[in-house]
Amino acid sequence: MKLVMAVIKPFTPGRIGSGKVFIPDLESAARVRAGEPDAAAI
Repeated sequence: MKLVMAVIKPFTPGRIGSGKVFIPDLESAARVRAGEPDAAAI
């Protein structure tokens, strides 16, 4: 959660209608250029 707050803090004006950030669970990742799956891609 610290990372999320660090990312959104500079963009938080504190006014109604400022927007929302949705953070879905990450099931997998892939590095497209190298074709590496999951943990190797990160």
